[in-house]
Amino acid sequence: LSLVPERFGQMAGRTINKDVFDTIDGIESSEFGANTTGALALDTLAAAYAAALGIKDSDGNPLSVMPNKILCSPSNPTGSMYSKEELEALAAVLRKHPQILVLSDEIYDMISYGQKHFSMAQMDGMKDRTIVANGMSKGYAMTGWRMGYICAPLDIAKAVNKLQGQMTSGICTITQAASIAALTGGNEPSEKMTAEFKNRRDIVFDLLSKIPGLKVNLPAGAFYFFPNIESYLGKKTQDGTTINNSSDLAMYLLTVGHVATVAGSAFGAEGYIRLSYATSEEKLRESVRRIADALAKLQ
Repeated sequence: LSLVPERFGQMAGRTINKDVFDTIDGIESSEFGANTTGALALDTLAAAYAAALGIKDSDGNPLSVMPNKILCSPSNPTGSMYSKEELEALAAVLRKHPQILVLSDEIYDMISYGQKHFSMAQMDGMKDRTIVANGMSKGYAMTGWRMGYICAPLDIAKAVNKLQGQMTSGICTITQAASIAALTGGNEPSEKMTAEFKNRRDIVFDLLSKIPGLKVNLPAGAFYFFPNIESYLGKKTQDGTTINNSSDLAMYLLTVGHVATVAGSAFGAEGYIRLSYATSEEKLRESVRRIADALAKLQ
């Protein structure tokens, strides 16, 4: 996933980081139906990418194109999913702005609970402007095998391949053989795994919903909860330490409850924490019990 924006950054003579991005005019937030603006790459970066691939508009002028919209559905950390209708509405906006490419992280596409997964690449006019990133780690439970792939227009795929060849060389032959077996062996094991994840999701949702002050949504996919913990901010621990933010609460739960969570600030969403239910039912029940006990001690 990181190789795509990295490659475009090198085309501009520098590696992409947060300082290379800026919010620029050209897309009104109202078009997206929310009070947000698009985080678009700087013109120089987009122009460098366009020049490298020789992309031009209908009049023959260089067309600045950049993969500056990243979708993740099902989502890490929320477990939310874009419906087909939502993707179609977003695509209708994006079609007005041909300078935008979409990087679609679909690593959890096989782990959904009743809602069918759709890709932005399936929407009218978006196939040639969408880079789909996927892999074996989630849907086939091959975490650690380090097999990922993209589906993209040929020019983009070739550009990414050049970078990967210099950074990570090739995937080991054992991983290649295992991935072929997974892709050609049928989806029954994955479907069974997803059914078990759904059972765990339902159990954890019921348990978390009983904790006072915790606001919980029912995830549509992946294997995470992202509860709102704002009601606990400002409270104090037994030793008088104030819980000021999600990082403080995550550390408190780790030290007092001995449960590992991830602060929402790590995802740009202060006031939340992420919990994974990719473990046994026994451990999940015990973990939520510890979380509830630890939160009850805050004053």
